Amino acid sequence: MYEICALGNAPVDLLYSVSDEFLTKYGIEKGNWNPREAVTDIKQMTEELEALDFTMEAGGSVANSLHMLGMFDHQSFLIATLGEDPAGTFFKQSMNDIGCETTDLTDGVNNLQIAVLVTPDGQRSFVPAKPLPTTPSKQDVQNAESKIADAEYLIIEGYVLDGDQEGVFEALHIAKKHKTKVILTLSAPFMVAKHATAFAQIVKEGVNMIIANEEEIAQLLKAYDDNHDRSQVEALENDIMFTPRVVTHGKAGATYIDRLHHLLVPCIANNTPKDTTGAGDAFMAGFLHGILDEHPIETALHYGHKCAQEVIGVLGGRYHKKIEL
Repeated sequence: MYEICALGNAPVDLLYSVSDEFLTKYGIEKGNWNPREAVTDIKQMTEELEALDFTMEAGGSVANSLHMLGMFDHQSFLIATLGEDPAGTFFKQSMNDIGCETTDLTDGVNNLQIAVLVTPDGQRSFVPAKPLPTTPSKQDVQNAESKIADAEYLIIEGYVLDGDQEGVFEALHIAKKHKTKVILTLSAPFMVAKHATAFAQIVKEGVNMIIANEEEIAQLLKAYDDNHDRSQVEALENDIMFTPRVVTHGKAGATYIDRLHHLLVPCIANNTPKDTTGAGDAFMAGFLHGILDEHPIETALHYGHKCAQEVIGVLGGRYHKKIEL
């Protein structure tokens, strides 16, 4: 039996150190996901990056979380599209080595590769290095029904809404069928602005927890308000209000909210980060480690902060040693 099953992307990150001027030159929004079509000149940017040194790491938001949970000896399974190419093989091996099982490699598919642009302040900005492959299809999810059924939690990574949304809703329905608890991550302001209606539908159908930062929740409500009448917006606000959620506030800490709790736990003081890649992913892993081991909510939030603090002290989104909590 798995403790966690997750629906997510399986990117291999190519980490480059760049200047703020580089981001400005190509119209890249700092600290966020940037689609290829939003880059001023994707061909020229690619050529310029090819002349730079880079570090390759398996990444992915929920995959990073599962990797760290593996360090804490939690069993998990990742449903993702993995290409049968060097990048896909590299990614799968990185997960299997830590005890996280994944779906099989797919012949004829190029694995997702992301250029992670790290500026001197440690902020990271993301641009797909190649056109995006599709995320798991409805059939892929159906093939993994036994994995979802066996898990205590299903995590739906918000980034997958950029692909086959039928697969996302199929995973949600299978989880409900088997009484697997569902956690939804909002992933990035860009994602909730682009797919506000789909996010709202998932929340409406019912999840057991939302994990997001303040900006993502605010952006979801704003984007939904732009295309729906006030009664629908109020219904979404109500759905969010009655859904247990963890809201992160950057350096200020994180708050857990449900019908009985409104608990803010501040961050631990830390030096200037080396690279903020994966901080939110590590936070979620630490928090879920606390929940899975049945610690109090306050302790789980402390674990989340501790894991995030360790990750921002290294280059890349994964910490390759077990963290002492």
